[in-house]
Amino acid sequence: MKQWLTGTTGTEKIALLNKRFESVCLDRINNKKDNDYPVYTPFMSLNEGRERLPSLLLEKKSLLVKDNEYLNHISDFYTPPANNYLGDKNTVEFGFDQSKEEVFDLALNFFCSNKSFVVDVFKSIVKNIIPMRTIESEVRKEGVGNSNRESIGALYLSAPSAEPKHLQLAINIAHEVGHQALMLYQTSDSIIHPAELTRNVYSAVRRTDRPAIQSFHALVAVVYMRDFVASIDLSKLNESEKDFIRTQHIQFISWLKANIWDFKKITFTEVGKMIYDELFDYIESI
Repeated sequence: MKQWLTGTTGTEKIALLNKRFESVCLDRINNKKDNDYPVYTPFMSLNEGRERLPSLLLEKKSLLVKDNEYLNHISDFYTPPANNYLGDKNTVEFGFDQSKEEVFDLALNFFCSNKSFVVDVFKSIVKNIIPMRTIESEVRKEGVGNSNRESIGALYLSAPSAEPKHLQLAINIAHEVGHQALMLYQTSDSIIHPAELTRNVYSAVRRTDRPAIQSFHALVAVVYMRDFVASIDLSKLNESEKDFIRTQHIQFISWLKANIWDFKKITFTEVGKMIYDELFDYIESI
């Protein structure tokens, strides 16, 4: 099986794509700003309006961003995901709460301690975790995650409110890493034939029909979540945590086995077809 998104070879290809993309963005922002920023930050991939980016967003930060001034600047250029509203109010905003720091730290430590290729991809391409606040409610109990093509290298995540919080957040990290990996391929290829990007395909994550490219993103995200949970050493967990991980693993496999066939009717680009074939073989093997 040729690897593009999974395994050691896939990780190496993604890391190379990322290095090239970062170099292009860094050169572009330094030319635009007449500056000499030494390292890439995710906001350098902003397409329109990057000349207005404040220097704060162009300077290297620690992995988990805790500076609320920094996070306020992000809201001038990016909108938090608005999958759910309470009345007319978005349930999500950028912001760091000190009370959530332990959950993020536990999740990151747990995530990075595992042996999945997903962790290697994370270490190769992720620059920042951008924390988000959510209104406490059932619609947000599993936490919120988001990635976008205009801040590649940044994972937008909220702390879950349902236990086991750190395990759920670790899985959410894996989910977003999958999006990031596919987005890097999208920097030079549409993956799906342009005429079919908006064709409806069932999304296993949202459990409804969505535009093909969004549903394909969901498929990749589930592959990454499945590989991550499969790598977890259950002997290090308590009984309720073991049950949680086993349930998640079974669910992810079920989604993948059913959903992979929905893309047989889609016309992929040459690169997209190679990625689809890889995912098909991966899913058939589990």
